[in-house]
Amino acid sequence: MRLLLLLLALALMACSDDDATADASVDGSADGSSDASRDGSPADSDTPDVNIDAPSGPAVILGTGITSFIPVENGDEMEMVMGPQGGWHVDLAYRLYNMDPMDMRVSIEGTDIDSGEALTVPLSRVLTIRRVADRGDHFLRVGDQAVFRINMPDEAIGKRLRLDIEVMSVDEEVASDTIEVVVIDEVP
Repeated sequence: MRLLLLLLALALMACSDDDATADASVDGSADGSSDASRDGSPADSDTPDVNIDAPSGPAVILGTGITSFIPVENGDEMEMVMGPQGGWHVDLAYRLYNMDPMDMRVSIEGTDIDSGEALTVPLSRVLTIRRVADRGDHFLRVGDQAVFRINMPDEAIGKRLRLDIEVMSVDEEVASDTIEVVVIDEVP
């Protein structure tokens, strides 16, 4: 019985991404080098780093990553991942500038660029301060997922995907970002 309860607790923890935080040790890339993002700031690290090129007003910068922010440029490839419940998704991360993340509303949608049809399930959530990491000049959220509306992975592989994010603070400050990527599945 104890083993069953332990397995159930582990399964619930694996399925819940709402409590994911960005407190883990992170670096800018798999080899430990630092990358610059579209906003000109260095890759996220444990040490908050004030970026002189940070946006002066409310802004959100969309990228990828489950433990760190990895910049994504338009036209880049984004790896599709099979989730533990059998669906497929792409991992998302984003930086929030000059906005209070407490009770912030976040919406993310993915659209097939060629057909104009929704390719992902709309993601909508409310953040709290414990669901982001303070990086000095911005807040970081990692580990969100854009879940595909597909039955088989080949329905998304090779598709040109537009990912749109919009955030709204409780003060009704709004920021948005869009990236266009190509969906790939190269990791076995």
